Amino acid sequence: MALKLNPYSYETMKYRGIVYKNLKYYKAAAQDLTRAIIEDPNDFESFYNRGVTFYYLKEYPDSVKDLSTALQMNPKSFNAYFFRGMSYKAVKSNKKAMADFDRTLALKPTHPWAKKKRAELIAAAKSAAAGPGAPRKTAFKFPSIDASIPKTVRANPEAIAVIIGNRDYQKAKKVEYAINDVRTMKNYLISAFGFREANIFHLENATQSEMTLYFGNKESHKGKLFNAVREGISDVFVYYSGHGAPGLKDNKAYFVPVDADPQYIELSGFPADLLYWNLAKVPAKSMTIVLDACFSGADIFENISPMSVKVIAPVLQMRNGVLMTSSGSGEVSTWLNDQKHGLFTYFFLKGIQDQSADANRDGSITYEELYKSLSDASRGVPYYARRLHGVEQSPTMEGSFKDKVLISY
Repeated sequence: MALKLNPYSYETMKYRGIVYKNLKYYKAAAQDLTRAIIEDPNDFESFYNRGVTFYYLKEYPDSVKDLSTALQMNPKSFNAYFFRGMSYKAVKSNKKAMADFDRTLALKPTHPWAKKKRAELIAAAKSAAAGPGAPRKTAFKFPSIDASIPKTVRANPEAIAVIIGNRDYQKAKKVEYAINDVRTMKNYLISAFGFREANIFHLENATQSEMTLYFGNKESHKGKLFNAVREGISDVFVYYSGHGAPGLKDNKAYFVPVDADPQYIELSGFPADLLYWNLAKVPAKSMTIVLDACFSGADIFENISPMSVKVIAPVLQMRNGVLMTSSGSGEVSTWLNDQKHGLFTYFFLKGIQDQSADANRDGSITYEELYKSLSDASRGVPYYARRLHGVEQSPTMEGSFKDKVLISY
């Protein structure tokens, strides 16, 4: 409508061009931004966004030209330096690219992509200096997720979390790194998600009675979690790292408290169905459930093959609910021994820490972006489960809240 009323409005062209760019319609974006620049050749946003658009169109000289013009207008634009550096890198002008990445980091020291691309240039320079006959390192060192935890741009003081790490089982094998997982998750909730520490119920080696205390039972869903939530205001985050198991009689999924007897899991476990039913009754603003556990029985029963289990999850029907799990039905969940974390938990938090899950680099990560990052077949959980352990592990995500923002920087 705005274009019909005033087809020569450079602002209309500019903003439509920016929308096209964000939607990855790069040719249409370039056309609109060019028309905007013709109307106003002194607009920083038009030159910057067209420069970024040209980068994605692989028209690198044009990208450098536009971003250089944009930097003359605004020499403090760290992203203009970054994308100009990326264009220089693409045409192998590595010294110029390094200089731009340095300028990016001087203006924004926490810029994760500039750090990464700068490190790639340094590695490439070392490799070239070593020569073609130099031995190559084959072992890959996974970066730590326990340091350099990002800080959120906004607090979430009414959010509530229940996080559980079950390691020391009385009648089953240890889940070696479950307590590491839950402690690191707590640090991320406070720093990256903006939760108040007082609103995080942090359980280590939870018993059946403790799980009931927080999540309720068949007779009442009003456990400690329910009572802590402010109706329609509190975001809720539930995390579990530990054993899951199938009921050998009813073939349903159960969480395994540390005092449970796996042979009598229907009596001593905590039913997954019950957890989901009770969480569905919590009047939260949003509900995020993250599970680093498998329910196949492969890691808890010595004498059975992995089983597929039946799970009914009414929380997934909520408009504001998401469930992310570490593995599919019948699969096992593995560990990243190098970092002493669950493989799924590691990649879940890594995508947040280094912002590698921010696919469109807009400073926010949606549930869908995070899921695609950690479940990437070439770089995520499925690849490293096969490479390190020789097993299939495919994370899952369900719910109707997938396109919502999980975290902003």
